[in-house]
Amino acid sequence: MPSWSYADLLEAVAETIPEAPYQIQGERVACFGDFDRRTNALGVHPLDALLSQQSEVAAYLMSSPEYMETYLAAFKTGLAPMNTNFRYGPEELLYLFDDADAEAVVFHTSLASRIEPIRGRLPRVRCWLAVDDAAFVPDWASSYEKVVAEDGSRPAPPWGRSSDELMLLYLLMGGSTVLLEERHFDPVELWRTVERRRVYAASLVTEIDEQGVQR
Repeated sequence: MPSWSYADLLEAVAETIPEAPYQIQGERVACFGDFDRRTNALGVHPLDALLSQQSEVAAYLMSSPEYMETYLAAFKTGLAPMNTNFRYGPEELLYLFDDADAEAVVFHTSLASRIEPIRGRLPRVRCWLAVDDAAFVPDWASSYEKVVAEDGSRPAPPWGRSSDELMLLYLLMGGSTVLLEERHFDPVELWRTVERRRVYAASLVTEIDEQGVQR
């Protein structure tokens, strides 16, 4: 299978149908062209903060277009995005960010009060990006909207775009009662895993139907 990355797919779609909507949240409608431009600008910011190849970028966000933008910006620049449950409190965040060696954190401003008590204990984090959701942007963070409004030229990390590196997706599994486990996936591996689960689920539905049980 040819090597590819999620960033490659996004850019190909954005070039083909730039005006088509990619995400709708309430009254917010974003098109692929804007998505591409915003993730370009977002990808440059951590590079300016001197993050290195495959540095971990934590998405401490609630469901929103910015969540997807954070992931794609990381893929574009060879960084490794990691999910962060927005329900986590200060100590859970400290454990998570420290254990993962996170160097950048994108967060909603309504969650800033949970970061403030531990921020000084996370010296590796060089880049804090605040998504304004009706709370003020703290003075120790950069405004997400100001960053994505900057030049939307495609980022050019010094290490280039390597499919072997860029395809890494950093996931943390576990709940609030157990220590989190780290998992790295590349897009092909992740795609195959999802497809296996889909096929398995479809087989279960078929078995139920054959037994005359209503779906």
